[in-house]
Amino acid sequence: MPNMTTIGSRIRLLRKKRGLKQDALAKLVGITQGSLSLIETNKTAIPAGETLAGLCRVLGTTPDFIIAGGGDPDSIEGAIMEHELVFLWRDLPPEGRQMVLDSAHSAARALKAKNRA
Repeated sequence: MPNMTTIGSRIRLLRKKRGLKQDALAKLVGITQGSLSLIETNKTAIPAGETLAGLCRVLGTTPDFIIAGGGDPDSIEGAIMEHELVFLWRDLPPEGRQMVLDSAHSAARALKAKNRA
């Protein structure tokens, strides 16, 4: 089994698993091949912001897997929806946030009642 103890090793493993060369992944993420090389060899800080989001998007994985090695790197549907919800939440004004929270509570109650029936 390949070494997956570092952020760089997990990124390199997924890049190779997806059949991408460093230059191709870097271009898709919007960084230089040199920057990706530094990330893969753990010679730079943890990728953050747009770089981390781009790596997750292109490699089809979650930030949790890249940063901590947690979860299944190939099962991301739920994580993508969760992150999408977080980004939408951040763009909402306070009254919009309350509407989303109220809707979520309502949905949770309805599903709980449905499951009891």
